[in-house]
Amino acid sequence: MSGRAKARSLVLSVACVVALLIFVSRWATRVGDAPRLGAGSSAADPGGPARAAAEPVPDLSFYRMLDAPHAPGFEGPAPPPSPPPAPSAAPAARPGAYIVQVFAGRELAAARHLRDRLAARGLPAMLGESGSGATRLYRVRVGPYRERAAAETAARRVREQGLKPWVAREAPR
Repeated sequence: MSGRAKARSLVLSVACVVALLIFVSRWATRVGDAPRLGAGSSAADPGGPARAAAEPVPDLSFYRMLDAPHAPGFEGPAPPPSPPPAPSAAPAARPGAYIVQVFAGRELAAARHLRDRLAARGLPAMLGESGSGATRLYRVRVGPYRERAAAETAARRVREQGLKPWVAREAPR
């Protein structure tokens, strides 16, 4: 045999072996997936006890549960939980309390700066907001005070800072 014939024979042999290996590997995976009948299993129960233990039986009682009467004492779905109260930036003033209004504006940074400045001077300054979106206002207040005289004293201290406060009565909530 010539060199070319030997090479052709070798390539053909390798191609046959590769084709045989591909066929065997595909056949083995298909046969492995097929149900086997053996001792303890039947045609109606493929896989027998081993498969039953491996795969849990799905619970198909959903529709029966929907039609079943309600349990005793069942009054329907629970009411939705009430939303938590919104945190207030300012402590709630008692009815009839007096506050010193120092600032009302749309700039949060300016309101925070003023509140911090007043708090550094020992005044009980608080920051509140009202409205939403473009109508949102930030208020800086000092207080609350039980008596108007105490609120007037605090207003004098605020005026010493070069501000123009006014005393107001806090509306009852």
